Amino acid sequence: MKTQRIFWKIFPGYLAVTLLALVALSILSSTAISRFYRNQTAESLKTQALFAGEMVRASLESDHWSDVKSINRIIGPKSDARMTFSRPDGSVAEDYDRDATRMGPNGDRPEIQAALKGDIGQKVRFSQTLKTTMIYVAVPVIQSNRVTGVV
Repeated sequence: MKTQRIFWKIFPGYLAVTLLALVALSILSSTAISRFYRNQTAESLKTQALFAGEMVRASLESDHWSDVKSINRIIGPKSDARMTFSRPDGSVAEDYDRDATRMGPNGDRPEIQAALKGDIGQKVRFSQTLKTTMIYVAVPVIQSNRVTGVV
């Protein structure tokens, strides 16, 4: 009888500590997994954009955007990303998913601005078009020390 009373006196404390530890562990692990997934996705996007940039480098140097469209029609379906090619002025020249002539300029976006300066830009933000949070990576295509386009 006495052991039963002692058990019920200490059990709630141990239960509370255990539940608190489980909640803290769950929050920490889900945050770490989310960060890892975001970083891996951004790295994959960066690799795909660098590859696409190399494929269109000569076309951008000679300002042959029709060649860029042809190349995008080949790599677009094989990529797990939406490829958009922008001119050095920030206007959209080619997009696999949408009609580029109907798209507004994207030069005001932070990731594009970084790429236009010669850096790789990355931003996680809400997409008004798709109504969901997306990871955006912008890679400059540099030829003769100048940015000739952005992927």
